[in-house]
Amino acid sequence: MRDEALTSYRIAVAEKYAEVLTHFYVARNDSALPVSKTLVPTFQAILVFNFGEPAQVILEGSQEIHGGKCLVFGPVKKQLTYLVQPGSELLVVNFKDDAFYRFFGNALAGEQVPVHPDALLDTNCFEQLWHRLSLMKCVEERIRPLLDLCEPYLKNRNPIAAQLADFSDETQNEVKAVAADMQISERTVQKAYKKHFGFTSKEKQRYQRFLRLIRALHKAKEMVDWQNIAYRYGYYDQSHLIHDFNYYLGVSPEQYLKSREDMCLGNL
Repeated sequence: MRDEALTSYRIAVAEKYAEVLTHFYVARNDSALPVSKTLVPTFQAILVFNFGEPAQVILEGSQEIHGGKCLVFGPVKKQLTYLVQPGSELLVVNFKDDAFYRFFGNALAGEQVPVHPDALLDTNCFEQLWHRLSLMKCVEERIRPLLDLCEPYLKNRNPIAAQLADFSDETQNEVKAVAADMQISERTVQKAYKKHFGFTSKEKQRYQRFLRLIRALHKAKEMVDWQNIAYRYGYYDQSHLIHDFNYYLGVSPEQYLKSREDMCLGNL
């Protein structure tokens, strides 16, 4: 994608790494002014490398974070706004399912306030990695060390997390189904869900309903019948739908339609 100032695109990952990553995202500001974008909640954890002037990240409640060179965010459950400075470039690693837990041992780390990844590991390996990446001018060249970083985490997966990540039958309750299949309690599965993914099954289901709605609205060209849309996507009524817009994006449905071109679905 390219607008007046920001060049951005996704880079797919090879099948070997598809268990831990969904994709890489690159954004570069070629203009003389900062460029602002809003990230719709993804419920994915992300690792952001910033090359150039620090990006500003505005969280819910107008809390402003200066990005620095490298930040990790726990599962992104609320919309956030980021400001890319002139000449700067972002390289974003999008973790999949329980991958963030496998890397950092805490799926909730950075959920409320983004942190430097070295603070989670008590090392300076990511600081060193940033310096190494900053010397590379080609995005594809930068991705190779990041894929190498994933290698040790492709093994030794928690069996409950693996079952939950691979569960695809939308007609069943995944917690009950996994508990029955593994002959363990639902409570054990629920605890593993929160621990390894950073959210509950109920939170995920609510978000997925909202995401289906957002994806449809992102492409809508005509006037929207909100009452019809609410029922179509499983909301009790229009006020129920409005509540989710306020919860996830901090705006009304009408406000979203006016600003959707500045919002990214599943990107940073």
